[in-house]
Parts: sequence; structure tokens; C-alpha cells
Amino acid sequence: MTVGIVAVSHSKPLAEAARDLALQMISGEQPPLAVAAGTADGGFGTDAVAVSEAIAEVENGDGTVVLVDLGSAILSAEMALEFLPDPDARVEIVAAPFVEGLLAAVVRAATGGSVDEVAVEARGALLGKQEQLGQLPESAGADRTREVHIDLTAELHAPKAAQSAEKIELASSTVTLINPAGLHARPAAQLAELAGELNTATGFAFTVAAKHKKTGDERIANLLSPLAVAALGTRADDSVTVAATTTAQLADAAQADDSRQADTTVQQQRAAEAVAQLVELIASGFGEADTATAGAGQVADSAAAADSTAGAGPAVEQTGADRDASEPSRSTKTARAIGVSSGRVTATAQRMAESVTEPPAEPAATRPDPATETDRLREAISAVVTQLETRQVNDPEAAAIVAATAKLAADPLIPEEAAPKLAVGLTAERAVWEVLTDLAANYAEAGGQLAERATDVRDVRNRIVAELTGQPAPGIPEPGEPFILVARDLAPADTAVLDPQTCIGMVLGEGGPTSHTAIIARALGIAAVVDPSAYQRIATGDTVLVDGDSAEVLIGPSEAEQKTARRSAQNLADLPPFTAPAATSCGYSVDILANVGKAADAALGVERGARGTGLFRTEFCFLGRQTAPSLDEQIAVYSAVLEHFRGSKAVIRTLDAGSDKPLPFVTPDAEANPALGVRGYRTADNYPEVLTTQLRAIAAAAAATGVTPWVMAPMISTTEEAAEFASLAREHGLQQVGVMVETPAAALITDQLFEHINFVSIGTNDLTQYTMAADRLATELAHLNTPWQPAVLRMIREIGRLAAGRPVGVCGEAAADPLLARVLVGLGVNSLSMSPQQVPLVGSAVNETSLADCQRAAEAACNAQSPSAARQRAAELLG
Repeated sequence: MTVGIVAVSHSKPLAEAARDLALQMISGEQPPLAVAAGTADGGFGTDAVAVSEAIAEVENGDGTVVLVDLGSAILSAEMALEFLPDPDARVEIVAAPFVEGLLAAVVRAATGGSVDEVAVEARGALLGKQEQLGQLPESAGADRTREVHIDLTAELHAPKAAQSAEKIELASSTVTLINPAGLHARPAAQLAELAGELNTATGFAFTVAAKHKKTGDERIANLLSPLAVAALGTRADDSVTVAATTTAQLADAAQADDSRQADTTVQQQRAAEAVAQLVELIASGFGEADTATAGAGQVADSAAAADSTAGAGPAVEQTGADRDASEPSRSTKTARAIGVSSGRVTATAQRMAESVTEPPAEPAATRPDPATETDRLREAISAVVTQLETRQVNDPEAAAIVAATAKLAADPLIPEEAAPKLAVGLTAERAVWEVLTDLAANYAEAGGQLAERATDVRDVRNRIVAELTGQPAPGIPEPGEPFILVARDLAPADTAVLDPQTCIGMVLGEGGPTSHTAIIARALGIAAVVDPSAYQRIATGDTVLVDGDSAEVLIGPSEAEQKTARRSAQNLADLPPFTAPAATSCGYSVDILANVGKAADAALGVERGARGTGLFRTEFCFLGRQTAPSLDEQIAVYSAVLEHFRGSKAVIRTLDAGSDKPLPFVTPDAEANPALGVRGYRTADNYPEVLTTQLRAIAAAAAATGVTPWVMAPMISTTEEAAEFASLAREHGLQQVGVMVETPAAALITDQLFEHINFVSIGTNDLTQYTMAADRLATELAHLNTPWQPAVLRMIREIGRLAAGRPVGVCGEAAADPLLARVLVGLGVNSLSMSPQQVPLVGSAVNETSLADCQRAAEAACNAQSPSAARQRAAELLG
């Protein structure tokens, strides 16, 4: 039998989610676990009778541990004891963090822990996190609690030098971690399960030691505590030492017990065998080595760098008003700029300032009553949740984001974490400010997609504080005319109510393509660029031009630039979907396709008249994850996109990682020159399983949808690479195989590439930077990084000549320019892929121009002396 566990919460979805998460930690027999949460009508609350029934359900004679979230849940649990059919049943209601405590209790119960051990493990569930963050409690009471926890869990995280002298190490072994995310929750749970079995069989305690990342101390965690193990913060390639220990008293007893005859040698041998089993499990990678974890790519680095102190104190918005008059106001694409939503627009800037001021940290003259402040906080949280839940949002995706913010505001951990601060005399507003500011700072420091969630936390903080203090809640400016919004980032609840008729563009200080802001901006067609430098320099009232395709932000654009942007935006808004033949005016066939990253992009592309997709960026499936998408997850994502292209062309690019899109699970941590390093197809040399899993998923999605995909590999430089990829793709049943031509090396052997593949697609962004030997992220070299460079145009012309009429596409930003797109057709390109919004404009331009005119303009541009001259000559010939 096993100790039973009951989770009591005000929120049924929260309790069920915590239960499901906890049970994922267990691979073997699960302990009895019941949920008593919410009210009968689906609302928030707790019911003593339901708690009593849950306890009776899991009680089997070994005792029951009850975890509660807060307030009345404790009262309901205590009252439930009076209703139990067996008044002598052993039930422990523990003061433990709800989620972490439940995970710890479930794992310890599953490994055979007694009711006391399960209860103590739950109560100590935060110690690993507190130690890792340097926030261990210093009071004597807290120290005693930690001592009890350490006693039962073999010195959780104690420095090695401070271990008890009575502990005797019998055997140890060091192993290098191969799974990308190290000993995170699931591997830690597997270790706990095995350690529990070995502990039962041998009586030994098992620990794992690793170097602390910040202090350099060697820290130790008991393998029976998955939270302690996970809190070591290990990663791939870290070395950890597994040890089996016993106490001096047990060793002496073993020597004295003649019936057992357990001498030291026998103990050491048994310990070594047990340690070997644990090391073998670690060395196997826990099954994760085949599904490497994904990093956040370019976005997280920019977001973290944009505001290293995000959430760590009062937000101080830069107004731009202090800009030195001698400093040039004009700004173009900067090294850290990222285009996150397509479009080219211009308007007056409006800065979004956080209207909520930080509550004073100094105690009030009269100490607030903790009970009163607790009630104030709960009432404010309830009001904010109600405001969010009743907000009218028409877009389903936006509505889901607002709902998620409401759930975050309703999280019972907020008042739970604020309670100790209220108890020492802080006001409700100060307590919640500190709790959520610390949480936002931790999110920002973590990087990746978690860093993007810091904005959500700060938004909830500001809304609660505004409700408590009577300040206006944060919100979008309403100047009454079209404007460019300038903000560090937008909270999802604000982004969801953006009006694209007035907010036509955004300049953000942090964020990225996977942030809520970017998702909604793309859905609404609002041009957006993340540019920390431009964000700092723009003042309310500045005229700004935003180009989400090229990631350019112009402060004080010329009249000509403003006119062009307005015409472009108006044309896009007014143009009907492209319905004309995908061909030149003389009938030369040119595919007009859309670049997509997800199903919503595909739907928009079809709506705007695209005849398929020329670039399905599969890397968006990998960004911001702590584990790589499984085969089934990828099949689902790819199928959702392909569903929109039944009977149409669908070009899928395999994972394009590296350079400005680093993913830690396939790209080196530190490369001298990432642009010339391990990127694109080259990542498959060391991680072939990532590519093969993706090809399996693409093939399965094709079979499920009936679509025949064209699959291509990025960053191919040699004929050998092309042949290898083609062979691998066809082994998976994918017959239409191509490669990206992004280097001069590949461009010059295009004819040889076609001996192994069916098509090529030109990545004009990379082809330009490699042809011009100019990093496209280097601001000072921006003048070189334009596809209008005559050298680049000649390189494309050579690709067209060597292809000799076979399929040649362009899927870089060059294809979205109606003038340049026609020049590309004249150079031999017969497939153009662009952002969905540009499809009507480019499609119509091509359809109204003859192939002969395209060729004349292309030749003139190639013979020009400069990029500007090339554009001018093309414009003169094509109008």
C-alpha cells in the first residue's frame, strides 16, 4: 500500500493541472491521488464534504497527506476530518506550497515514503528553489524546518564541506549529462523512483552532487527529492557525482549483527552496484537525447538584453525628450532589431507609459492591520479578475490571451506569497508589488520564452496595484488618430484590445516572434519591430516609419519615404485578394506564394490569394520550448498548415537554426562567427535525429492531409550535402526535394545541385550578406545589405541561367517588393513567396508586366553601378 494524497484548491482547473503535472513525474505505479476543488456549480471555493470524500477515497491504511492552496481551503480540510468514516485514520494537513508540494509528495509517496516522510518532503518543496535563488529563510524556526527536511532527505543542497561527519560514503561515480536540459523535473522524478527502489532494497541513501553555477560550491541533493535535484540547475555536458551513503550508526549495527554478516566490503559492493544503476540511467539521457530541447533563439537574447532589470523595481519609461539635439534623430535597422509583424507604415508616435507608480517601501506611520490588508488584496484581485473575464474581445486568439491573463491574476499563489509580507506590516499594494516584481525578474533572467512571460506578470502586478490605490490601470493610448505605439512590450490583455484602424504600427523595446504581442500584431496586420535602441530614442510626437519586413525604424523619415509608406499601406488595405492568373501578362507562369509559420498565416495567405506557400518556416514550432516538439506535436502543427494548401504548392523548410537563430540543442554555445558557423543543414552533422524526426513528421502530415509537400534544406553549400539530404528525404517518402541557395558556393554549382534535387529557393537575405561579406545584423554595414546590389543581382542571374528553366524560387524579403519581384522574374526566378499581406500587390504587379519587360529591367539593374542606380533603372523601365 501507499500513502494517499488529496489536493484541496479553490480552483478545479488549477488542482487538476497540478495533479496531471505531478503524475507525469511517475513512470511506475501511481499513488492514490484525489482532487477536491471548486464548487459544485463550477465556481471558485472549497467544500468540506468533498474534501472528506476525497480523503476516504485515497485512504488505505498507510495514511493521507492533504495539500491546500490557501485561506478557506485550510478550514475546509480541517472540518473534513470531522466527517471521516474512520476517525482514527492518519491524516496530515501540510503547510506546503501547493504545486511544488504536490509534486514532491507524489514522487515521495510513489517511492514508498511513509506519511511523515511524504509530509516533510512536501513542506520542504521550496527549499531547493530558495537555495538556488539565495533566498533561504534565516529565522530560527525556518532553520529548524530545514534541518528536519535535511535529516529526512539526506542533506538537501548542503555544501559538501558541511556534511555530517557521521555520514559514510560507500561508493560514488561521476557521469556527464547528455540530455540537453539536464536533471529537470522528469529526469529527477525517474531518479527518485529508482533511488526509492534501491533504498528499500539496500537501506542506503543516494545523493547527486553538482557545482553550483553562481557560487562554485559543490551542492548535494538527495535523489529521493526530485525538486531538490531539479534545483541544482544542471545542463547538458555538466558532470555530476552519484553517491551511496550510510550512517555510522547503521554501519556499526551491521557489523554487530552476527545474523546479517554485513561487513564493509559487502556494503561497498552492494553500494557500487546500486550507484552503477543510477549512473546508467543518467548516462542513458532519460530518453531525451533523441528529442533535444529547443532554445528561444534570437528573440530571448534581444529581450533579455533590452532590459536586464525588467521587473526589478519601478519602471522608468524613457520619453525620448532628453535626446541631445545634436544627436541625429534618424535611425535605421540596428543590430538587435527584429521584425515580428509585416508591413510598412508611418505615423506620429505615442509612447505607452506604465501609469502605476511603485508603492512606497517605507512602513506607514501606523502599521496596517494584516487581516485588513489581506482582505483588501483579495478584493482587488477579485476585481481585476472580473474586469478581465468580462472584457469584450472578438478575436478568438485574443480572447484566449485575455482569459489566460485572468487566470494568472486569479492564481492563489499571489496572496499566498504575499501573506508573510502582510504579516510583518506591509500594505497590500507593497506586498503584491514585491511578490510579482520578483517573479517577473526571475522570468526575465531565465531567458527564452519564459522571459517573454515577464510582461504578463508585470501587467497583473500593475492592474492589482492600480485597483488598490485608485490609479488608472495601464492601457493603450487613444489619441484619436492613427499612431505608432512605442512600448517596452505590451501586456497580452492590452495587445488583445488593439484597434488596427488606429494603432497601425509598433516599436517595442523587448519581445519577439513568439510573444503574445507579436502573435496578436500579426493576426491584426499591425506592422511591428522589436528594436531596443529605437525604443529608447523615440518621443511622443515624433514622426516614425516602421517596416516589419526589413526590421527598419526611421525616426523623422523624409516626405518621400512617408508618402511611399502611406501609399503602400493604403494599397494593401484597399487591394482585393489576388485572383488573376499567377503569370506575367504574356502568360509566363510565376508562382505567387505566401511565407507562413503557422496555420493562421496559411489561412491568411489563402484569403489574400496565394496559390500555396513557398516557405513554411518550421523553426517557429521549436522556438521558446524547454523540450523539443515530439513527433506527434510536429505532425499536428504541419498538418494544420498543410490543410490549407490541398491541391496547392507547399514548400516546407527543415529546421533553420544557427547564426541569428541560435537553438542551444543543436548549435554551439560560443562560436567566433556564428554566421559562418554551424547553422541550417550543418546542424544535422551532430544531431541527425532532429532532422530525421522532422522528416518523419512531414511525411506523416502529408499522408494525413493528402498534400504533396516540397521539402527543402537550408544553408546547403556543396553537392555532397544536397545529395545526402535528397537521399534522406526520399527515404522518408518525400519525393519533391530542394535546397536553399544562400551562399555564392551553392549559387555557382546550381546546375550540379539539380543532378540530385528538384528545385532551389534563393534566400536573398543570406545570399546578400555572404556575397557582400557584410553581416546583415551590423548596422554600420546596412548600406551593403540590400538585394539591389548589382553583384547580388548578377549572382541571382547566374542561378537562373544554371537552372535552365527548372523551378527557382525566392522566399526572402526581396520577393515582397513589387518592383524587385519583377526584376527577379527577369533574372530567371519563377516562384515568389512573401508575407500574406503582400500577395495582392506583388501578384498584380507581375500579372500586369510582360516577361520581356522584366528581363529588360533585370539586365539594366545588373549593369548599374550602385543599388540606388539599379532600383532607379528598374523603376524607369517598369514604372
